[in-house]
Amino acid sequence: MIRSFGVASLMGIAACASAGGGAQQWEGTPRPLASLPQSSRFIPDAAFHGSGTPLLTDRCLTHLIDPTNNVRLTLVRSVGGDAKAAAEGAGVTTSRNPQGDFATEPQFPYGLRTGELLRVDCATGRPLGAVKR
Repeated sequence: MIRSFGVASLMGIAACASAGGGAQQWEGTPRPLASLPQSSRFIPDAAFHGSGTPLLTDRCLTHLIDPTNNVRLTLVRSVGGDAKAAAEGAGVTTSRNPQGDFATEPQFPYGLRTGELLRVDCATGRPLGAVKR
């Protein structure tokens, strides 16, 4: 009885460790997107956050918009701010600013490919490149 409980406990611990969290899936270096101008900046989507909402320096907003073409961005995962300590505890090095990986609507602007998200510096709204979903 005790032996089967021990085996079950070890299996549970292994399952939790392999499932991991968003921090363990964080990919460090985004692929550059040539079709995305360096001067691009995303802003808070007023439809979700209200008009005049500033970009915050300690977390990523859930919805951004490209003011030049109305591409909408929805946050999938982020690191920095609230998640920074967890990421660094998992051995992931992060920048000072929080960064987020965003799904886009429409699906493939800026040269994004199937299975990619757009990484954004959440404090500045600056796009950083493409990362795997």
